[in-house]
Amino acid sequence: METENINIGLLGLGTVGTEVAYQLIHNNNIINNQKSKVQINLSKVLVNDINKKRPDFLPTDKITDNPNDILNDNNINLIVELIGGDQIALDMINQAVDKKVNIVTANKLIMSKYGHELLTRAKNNGILLLYEASVGAGIPIIGPLYHSLTANHINRINAIINGTTNYILSNMSTGTQTFENALKQAQNLGYAESDPTSDIEGIDAAYKLSILASIVLNNRITEEDVYREGITKLSAVDFKYAKDLGYTIKLLAIGELDPENVSLRVHPCLISNDHLLAKVEGVYNAIEIQGNPIGNIIFHGEGAGPKSTSSAILGDIISIANNISNKGANSPVNITDTTIRYIDYIHTSSSYYMRMSVQDKPGVLAEISSILGKYNISIASVLQTTHNQPDNIAELVMITHPAVVNNLNTAISQIEKSNQIKSVDSLVRIEDLN
Repeated sequence: METENINIGLLGLGTVGTEVAYQLIHNNNIINNQKSKVQINLSKVLVNDINKKRPDFLPTDKITDNPNDILNDNNINLIVELIGGDQIALDMINQAVDKKVNIVTANKLIMSKYGHELLTRAKNNGILLLYEASVGAGIPIIGPLYHSLTANHINRINAIINGTTNYILSNMSTGTQTFENALKQAQNLGYAESDPTSDIEGIDAAYKLSILASIVLNNRITEEDVYREGITKLSAVDFKYAKDLGYTIKLLAIGELDPENVSLRVHPCLISNDHLLAKVEGVYNAIEIQGNPIGNIIFHGEGAGPKSTSSAILGDIISIANNISNKGANSPVNITDTTIRYIDYIHTSSSYYMRMSVQDKPGVLAEISSILGKYNISIASVLQTTHNQPDNIAELVMITHPAVVNNLNTAISQIEKSNQIKSVDSLVRIEDLN
């Protein structure tokens, strides 16, 4: 059999791009150990600054700052997009699709916003568009959803899919670190960007959840379909109370995936210390899949970083090499727009953890209970303390029985109007994952 060449045009040479280039050059014997007799070559690398010093292992004749040197090179038959961001990356991916060039990307933003259309066009053009690294870096989840788990009816996803927020929350769980201090530490270690908005407001996790949901539901799902709350309102004391109550606090991406009752949300929540997701610490990610007949399974590992991410990218490259003579094998079999019914977040139901500062005098709890009762919300447990509080102020912590979110929000707005209530300081959903 004649050896067929896969010539790669690498778009972007940041930390991940540099690692991918290194592996393609230094681990060539492993990457090219394919039964399909395909030779994988790194042909050209696009950079933003041609004058910036590059790693010694990368020959200068492979580096360019002109996208056309890659996009218009007929010998390049695989584009690896690692630029990140939106419009520039999208333009280059679109050009590759139009030219019928196979594509690997780690771009969660692109795949969340435009993945449905891109995958449809790629399939129609007989090429592969693979994106394993877009959700959990090196954690294999997209491939299993398309292949190993395809016989399952997957009804729920519970996931920790942002390492920055998990690192921050893990540090705050000691009960001593403020959000600001934990964020600063994450930035100093390179886990958080100088502008951390996408992470701490749950935007990054919403992109990733929408990608997973679109695969499971075989439909066009974007981040706009995901309800989202960030972690900025959490305080160290919330972690102390959660621990006392047998919980830990995590930012979860949750998909309830019955096509007739779809709920997609990203928000902080209390989960039982007994659940495996409660034990996921630091920058690690974990994705729990609940399905039939598989039951519950969890994928766990480093959800960011150049080595982990490059592992998934290289895996996609090799998949394309192995399927070069059978184009489309890794693409979705059917990409549809069947009707799904979304459940608005405010109409979902859950127990809640509430923390508020109140006047330390008789009758306050009775007033709060009365307001909650008016909206069919009952209290499961109450903890009150005056420790470290100003004179005549008490801190009240309550756990509710399951309540409709809209009713709870209305009740809270009524409680906040009371002269007996200084402030409602924290309101966090409790998720029963067992």
